[in-house]
Amino acid sequence: MKIGQEIIEAYQRDGAVLVKGLFADWIDEIAAGIEQNMSEPGPYAAENLQDGERGRFFDDYCNWSRIAPFERVIRNSEAGSVAAQLMGSRESQFFHDHVLVKEPGTTKATPWHQDAPYYFVDGVQTVSFWTTVEPVTDATLRCVAGSHQWPKPVLPTPTKTTTSPCPTLMKTGCVCLNGHWSQETRLPLISGRFTVHAAIPAPSAVGPFPYALWGMTLDMSKDQAELRPPSPVTA
Repeated sequence: MKIGQEIIEAYQRDGAVLVKGLFADWIDEIAAGIEQNMSEPGPYAAENLQDGERGRFFDDYCNWSRIAPFERVIRNSEAGSVAAQLMGSRESQFFHDHVLVKEPGTTKATPWHQDAPYYFVDGVQTVSFWTTVEPVTDATLRCVAGSHQWPKPVLPTPTKTTTSPCPTLMKTGCVCLNGHWSQETRLPLISGRFTVHAAIPAPSAVGPFPYALWGMTLDMSKDQAELRPPSPVTA
């Protein structure tokens, strides 16, 4: 899949971009993988609600080697090629897969944060793909344009509103890229590990996965620490 130079430039400028049609033929596979993952959680699975919080917020990662639908998407989709183009590389290395599911009416928001502090790799050439498996309009992923170029890292900050970034982010003058990025048609969103992002609570909606995100990260990092969980493969 060849992507346009305007998409590459938008990714480099904003730290996030949409690539329409990337997973169009893989939604059923991804949904089947999520179902299997939730019924057969891996060793890193977590339920992320505290006492008194309503709904369910499940996440798990690094399950591709035991969940066949995930492995088929990773090995056979165009994600590896697109990642390489966005990074300006000849190839890309698959790092890990990740499932996030907020069931209808879940009250917990995902705070503003960067992924970089949670990774055990170094380097700036990374690409993460995220897609929903059912149409979503209200609880889409929010990304702050240009935040990947901020001079200091961002600590997770609790979201105090369901419609806009927390006050410290508002003061930066950066644009929150959610208004134009409705995932109503399950558009894959691509971001880097330094891009600040968040998600609001899941609305009451119909469907088994009203807000289920499946993602994978690819990188060209040269300095990797001891790999836990399972080591990556070339995609």
